[in-house]
Amino acid sequence: MFVDNFENEKNQWWRINQPRKRLKNGTEILFFSKINQKKCFKEIEKIIFFNKNIKVPKNNLEWVVVNSDCDQRNLRLFQQIRNAGIKLTILGSGVPFLGWGYRVRVIREYLLTLPKDRIIISTDASDVILSPDAKNIDFINAYKRLNNTITFAAEGPCWIGKECDNQTLLDYPKPPKYTPFNYLNAGAYIGTAYSLQKVIEVIYTTDHGLDDQGAFSKAFIDIKKNNFKYKNFTFGLDFFNEMFISLFGLNIKKDFEIINNAKKKKYSDKTKTTNLLKSFQITSVKTGGKPLVFHQSGLKIQNRVLEDLCVELNLPFFYSWAHTKEWFDTMPAFRKSVG
Repeated sequence: MFVDNFENEKNQWWRINQPRKRLKNGTEILFFSKINQKKCFKEIEKIIFFNKNIKVPKNNLEWVVVNSDCDQRNLRLFQQIRNAGIKLTILGSGVPFLGWGYRVRVIREYLLTLPKDRIIISTDASDVILSPDAKNIDFINAYKRLNNTITFAAEGPCWIGKECDNQTLLDYPKPPKYTPFNYLNAGAYIGTAYSLQKVIEVIYTTDHGLDDQGAFSKAFIDIKKNNFKYKNFTFGLDFFNEMFISLFGLNIKKDFEIINNAKKKKYSDKTKTTNLLKSFQITSVKTGGKPLVFHQSGLKIQNRVLEDLCVELNLPFFYSWAHTKEWFDTMPAFRKSVG
């Protein structure tokens, strides 16, 4: 029988039974520390303000992020999720990012509190945007088309905390036909609460420094080889950008077709004024897919296609990134300093 190792850890400060705040629109923020709580909440509340025009369908879809701060890039994504009419839960505000091992543990603990059939989308925050016109039902329909209990984003390079060795490349399941996106990317995924928490149970570790992409990749390979502990769900990758696209190595001019379908909308009979609304259709040239989620995988100092895309889509854009190689180099020392 599996024993939840959360109960055995010395440092429990990051558990989810911590102060929380629920906004009027249903967004729930769980704070794991008093550090910057007040400031962070005010920033999130300011951008995710209750909007009566946004209707959240009564379905099982929920977006979960682990958010360490109130960076404007994070707030950009949160606003888009709310605009899409999707329930949003933010875990971990007020605590510096400790590592991907920390993140998957926090997510699993939250998943244990949810109905088993709840459909969960989880992504990074600061390096993710949505297609501007994406709506709740679009994600539900894409999930049905993908036809897996769990689907992760796919990307071009094989990375499991290091470059994949030849054996890993041989073991990796092959897509049904050619695609440049062959390997799991852990920055975006969708699945039921039950299946996701079972996968995380198997890859679970108390090490903050766990490479989540390597751990999820191993689980994906094991499931395809029928070597996984649990066998009552399917695990796939979004090879053809039905929902997700990883932007590492892509070029906005060469790899995307962006069509702007402008529409006119009358505001009122009294003023007789109209507004030009921009409706974008974004297609991946390499696969023909129309992704809903764009994730800038890899070091941002090397590739800034996400912000280039934001410029094209009239979204807020930020070219100044903290996630440089130097930032990553400080992480082991920082994790050690916090125990």
